[in-house]
Amino acid sequence: SIVAYRIKAAGLKMDPHQTAKEIEATVRAGKRWQAVWEFADGRSIDIMTTPLRNGGWVATHEDITERRRAERHLRRTETLLISVIENVPAVITMKDTRSLKYVFVNKAGEKYFGMPRSQMVGCAAHDLFDREAADLIASADREVLLSGRELFAREYRVNGPDGRQRLVNERRLPIKDDKGDLQCLLSVIADVTDAKWTDSV
Repeated sequence: SIVAYRIKAAGLKMDPHQTAKEIEATVRAGKRWQAVWEFADGRSIDIMTTPLRNGGWVATHEDITERRRAERHLRRTETLLISVIENVPAVITMKDTRSLKYVFVNKAGEKYFGMPRSQMVGCAAHDLFDREAADLIASADREVLLSGRELFAREYRVNGPDGRQRLVNERRLPIKDDKGDLQCLLSVIADVTDAKWTDSV
């Protein structure tokens, strides 16, 4: 068929006859067929066939090469960002702005809190910590959400999971979208114990 010939001539990595049959069967059934074809020269073409009442069809071809490249670049950037967040020594957590439940905890957070992230995600501070600690966490969270501004906590001491006392500082930031609506509450906790000890030597 003409469709199979055009597919074969384009040098696409697919069975031209099988693909042509699929397109023709879909159109005969009165349905729209759509696919993105990746060409050997790097182009990405969005192809759509729409059946007509008289039994034929209209095919449109849109070059979406730049969009696909942008999407691939975004995915690589997101993967890199996740890798960075997972491997930095600082504790990074994100919470839902309504329930104040944890939605993300990085690897450093698991070590800092002394529990797996699977135990923390979906839970609020009062589900995980003693009342005094949970009250302080919730109070700081609400202050950030009400003010809409970053909250920086000066250095304070906490007892780590190993029982040792650590010196940390903490930042809480409200994360907003382009419209200014709150998306999540971000907390970054840095353990500065070793740095302070080094400075004192």
